[in-house]
Amino acid sequence: MSPTSDIDLSVSLAGYGAWHKLQERLQELGFYPDPTSPVICRFTFEGITIDVMPDDAQILGFSNPWYKPGLDQSSFIALKPNLKIRILPVAYFLATKFSAYHSRGGDPRTSHDFEDIIYTTDNRLHLIEDESLKAKKLEIYKSAVLNESTIQDFVVIKVQNKSTGETKEICTKGNFLSGAIHQEYDIDYSEEGEAKANEILLNSKNRKFELSKAEALGNIGFDDYSEDELKAFERRVEAGNFSYSNDREMTMLAHILFNKGVKSSENSCFGGELIFVKK
Repeated sequence: MSPTSDIDLSVSLAGYGAWHKLQERLQELGFYPDPTSPVICRFTFEGITIDVMPDDAQILGFSNPWYKPGLDQSSFIALKPNLKIRILPVAYFLATKFSAYHSRGGDPRTSHDFEDIIYTTDNRLHLIEDESLKAKKLEIYKSAVLNESTIQDFVVIKVQNKSTGETKEICTKGNFLSGAIHQEYDIDYSEEGEAKANEILLNSKNRKFELSKAEALGNIGFDDYSEDELKAFERRVEAGNFSYSNDREMTMLAHILFNKGVKSSENSCFGGELIFVKK
C-alpha cells in the first residue's frame, strides 16, 4: 500500500441514464463534481480527489479497456470488520496503468502511471508467482470439469446461495459441480445437454457460480464445512499433519492443496482416498 492523493474507481453501468443516477446518488453522499478540473468523471470528497470511471467507453466517450475484464476478475478484501472493497487482480491493475501511461504520452519522467507501475512491481515480489498460480488453478479446473474418468479431480469454486445471499469458497469434485449445473438449469444428459453444461462451466474462468436449488447446492456440499473449520484444518496441515479421518476432512485437504496449485483426485464418490496428487 502506498500513499496517494487521489482514488480511482471503476463501475459497471447500463448506459448514460445509470451514470446520471449514480452522479445524483454520489452528491447525496457528499461527493461533488470537481469545479477546477476538466475531467467530467472527477469528484471531491472531504478534500480527496476521486475519479469514478464507467467501464463502458460509450457512456462518457472514453474509458480504460482493462476496466471491464478487470472487474470481471475482481475480488473483495476486508479493510476492517463490515467494510470490504473490491480490487482488481495485480495483472489487470498493471494493465490499466500501462494503458493509461501510453494514452497520456508515455513519458516516464512525468507520468504518475509509470510511478504506480514501478511501485507495484517493486513491492509485489511474488507477482509472477501469483499469476502462475492463478493459471495453474484454471488449468486444474478446466481439466476437472471435462474429466469423464472414474478418478475425479477436486476443484475450488466460489458459490453464492441465491436464496440466502451467502457466498463462500468451497471444494467439490468436477463431476459433482457438473451435476449441480445440470440440476440448477434443468439440463438433461443428452449430448446437447452435456455441451450446454460444459459451456457454462468453461465460461466461468473465475470459478464463480450462483445457485438457488437445494439439490444443486447439496450436490457440491455447500454446507459441508465452514470457513473457520477450513482455517483450523489448514493450521494443522501447515504444522505438517496431512492426515484426515473422514470425507469432510479429505475435502478440506483437497481445498488447501488446490489453492496451492496442487491437483488432487479421488477414485470413488465417497469413502475413497486422495490417490493422485501432483503439481
